[in-house]
Amino acid sequence: MSVDARRVPASAGSVLMGAKGTQRRFALRWWGLLLTLVVALGGCYQIIETLVPTPSLYKDGSRIHAFQSYSFIYSFADGNSAQWLATLDVVERDAVPFLQALHDGKHQMSLEVKPVLNEQGVQYEYYVIDAVFTMPDGQRVTLPGTPGTDPAVYEAAVSQVASGTGLDKAMVQSGHFALYGMVQAATGLNAENVVLRQHAFKLLVLREKAENGEQADWFDGNRDPKETIADVDTALQLIAHDQNRVAAERATITGMTAMAAGYRAQASLDEFTFWIKRSRASAQKWRQTHQRPTIEDFGVRVALPTPETVLSEVTERFGWVGSVVKIAKGVATADLGDALEGVAELTPEDSTARVVLEGLAAAVNGDIDGTLTAVAELAGYTQEYEALKASLNVVDKALSALK
Repeated sequence: MSVDARRVPASAGSVLMGAKGTQRRFALRWWGLLLTLVVALGGCYQIIETLVPTPSLYKDGSRIHAFQSYSFIYSFADGNSAQWLATLDVVERDAVPFLQALHDGKHQMSLEVKPVLNEQGVQYEYYVIDAVFTMPDGQRVTLPGTPGTDPAVYEAAVSQVASGTGLDKAMVQSGHFALYGMVQAATGLNAENVVLRQHAFKLLVLREKAENGEQADWFDGNRDPKETIADVDTALQLIAHDQNRVAAERATITGMTAMAAGYRAQASLDEFTFWIKRSRASAQKWRQTHQRPTIEDFGVRVALPTPETVLSEVTERFGWVGSVVKIAKGVATADLGDALEGVAELTPEDSTARVVLEGLAAAVNGDIDGTLTAVAELAGYTQEYEALKASLNVVDKALSALK
């Protein structure tokens, strides 16, 4: 079955698209709720399986797993792109003039990025982004970027920075908020990565059972195993392709953080402004060329991997090479309906979140080589990597000249 492209099923994914207004407020709780809703769907699989009538519910060629998978993908991508476009507007409006003022006034500021796990125990990271200023008298003042900080404490720190540097108080606060929002945009991508990793792993478990000739499809217990395998392969193709987008966007955030941290060099600020425009155009293009999936017509209009390579691409993208098939085969010996809740817990640990953190840490510390290493691991040696590398080399050269 050929996959069309700009559209794909919305089933459970349509539930995930509420609360659009919160996207513009960088609300971490929205992503926590989104993640919780998606993961909770796993608990419905057994109920669905018991309600499937005889004979098989779906016609040959149906791709209900691809429909569900792209519903997840579209919901995340739509929310992430909307949030990122709003973030870029704020960054352009507030962060650029703030960084330019720091540059022009030769003020000393550094960014410190630290990871925080969601308090609900969901395994994706958001970040604390502190701005540390060195006053002319050598005193260090920190603007805390920790959610839940006492407003009075933050206000006092902003006033102290404004007084010591002569910068406008409102500019200092809005500039820090904009940089906080830029780094925090990686949170939605982290959440998407966690959900799709767990979903892909469940699909691999299902595929193992179908390979053994079992009618184990959670959507249709009477389905031909060959149909299940073909459907799962298409779903994995969509997930593998989407991970290229996620990787490019995480790499872009990492690279832009390095450019912002290198504000002392005008060339770094120029590259930062260039990437605001480039990334905005990329997000707008995605929104113009994709729409909410439907049950009748689903897929994405892209060049998908072939079925022969999709399994290796997914396992490599998620860092599952070797171990994943062994784990999947072990779980496949159990009843899938009963085992699905435990499958997510067996999903191998996400290594990419650590790469994002290491890249951000390198970025804020002026370590361009470390930033490029993280960007390469996230995006691969793609066109996006080459473009980021070119910009970061400009930043590195400009900062070296200052030293």
